[in-house]
Amino acid sequence: MIKNFLLKLDKNEIKNFILLLNGRISIDKTNKPLNLSYNSIVNLLTQFKDQKVLFKKEIYINDIYSSLHQISEISGKDSVKEKKKLLLSLFSQLSEVEKRYLFNIITGNLRLGASEGIILQAIAKASKIDYDFLRNSYMISGNIGEIGFKAINEGINAIKKIQIQVFTPVRPMLARISTSIQEILQKHTNQTIFEYKYDGIRIQLHKNGNKIKLYTRKLNDITNSFKNLISNLQHLIDAKTVILDGELIKVDKLNRPFSFQDIIKKNLKSSSENYAYKIIFFDILYLNGNPLIDLPLIERKNKLNEISRGLEMASSIIETDLNSIDNFFQKSISSGNEGIIAKKINSKYYLGTRNNEWLKFKKEYSLDLVIIAADWGSGRRYKWLSNYHLAVKDQKSFKMVGKTFKGLTDKEFDELTNKLLNLKIKQIKNTVFVRPEIVVEVIFNEIQKSSKYKCGYALRFARIKNIRNDKSVNEISSLKDIKELYNFQAEKKAKFKS
Repeated sequence: MIKNFLLKLDKNEIKNFILLLNGRISIDKTNKPLNLSYNSIVNLLTQFKDQKVLFKKEIYINDIYSSLHQISEISGKDSVKEKKKLLLSLFSQLSEVEKRYLFNIITGNLRLGASEGIILQAIAKASKIDYDFLRNSYMISGNIGEIGFKAINEGINAIKKIQIQVFTPVRPMLARISTSIQEILQKHTNQTIFEYKYDGIRIQLHKNGNKIKLYTRKLNDITNSFKNLISNLQHLIDAKTVILDGELIKVDKLNRPFSFQDIIKKNLKSSSENYAYKIIFFDILYLNGNPLIDLPLIERKNKLNEISRGLEMASSIIETDLNSIDNFFQKSISSGNEGIIAKKINSKYYLGTRNNEWLKFKKEYSLDLVIIAADWGSGRRYKWLSNYHLAVKDQKSFKMVGKTFKGLTDKEFDELTNKLLNLKIKQIKNTVFVRPEIVVEVIFNEIQKSSKYKCGYALRFARIKNIRNDKSVNEISSLKDIKELYNFQAEKKAKFKS
């Protein structure tokens, strides 16, 4: 259906149509919102029902996109009033069906827009370009509307021209969960580099000459927060143009790392008397005009070492002996880190992909889940949305795996309530359903089979460890991860009983 509609559009409407379909109203990667609550938009439409429009003009996709983008840019005194005025004007020009679709787009309730994968598949079919090739180009450009425009209007040659370039952040490669060191060695056929898994913020460093910028895994520019840190890095990189992958961590006077939770509780500042920030580097994606993502990991490591003039590198070993690897793991834990990450020695750098080439092994099992709804609390928690419905991704949808109200402070309850209310889609009795945008790291005792949830599994004694503002919903754990962890726990129980 989407493919056919794309082919019928005027070529100048394709880009903005795709962005709207994806629930985006901004061309930048942060997708600046309208900053109008769900309730205020509903109230606006209720008022509109009693008004009569004397004149309606014909309106097009680009008009809608332009109006929404204009509304998102309004700020300052009386900005809410001005936003509502412009939004009411936009709705007044639409039919009832068009109003309903626009309402769903701006409140995040357009289910078609839940998956970028669906849209990319439609673009691939409409342009007859290989889906994987198209997806990789999107991981580089970050602009799904631009990808659609070029693929359909200009063809594969235009897509081939999309290359990694400095100051355009790309989607980082991700690691899957592993349940044992033996599993890692088996999957990597004993060809593995083990590294410390640091408990920080994933960082991409881009350099051109004397200019350096830092980007998060969500592609946000945080350069201005770390000017002193950047200044210290200038003379440590022997390259004109380069893109490096690493982890930003916070350490105390004795060089001991803080936890991720402690990092995000503070406003990011370059330094303090009691702590400092530093970046641990572990990969290189681009060097002096040449993309390196298709090179084997070991070659990328060598190039990273060649351009380093004192950069701090991730602690690593190449080892197959179980005792030696376990000692390395324990040393990482005792140093204040999360565990280890295992990378296949000849692996390419797969942009925005989580596969078995990189595997993480931690001291405690955790899952990155998305909040899809929340219940109003009772007793002391009556004023907060504090019982969170947690979900994994399963292909084109989200599957609930449990609820929890444990793990957060009162301040975090309050902040999360405000965020969730701004993402509200609807409310049924005591439950507020929200756009799936807030990612949380959840720890638990075990995974059980359960008929309570459609996915067939439930988390036992789930507890929120961190609110992961640095992660997008595209990076959350999958139903496949749940099944693999369940099978591993079942095997361990069977061995214990025998």
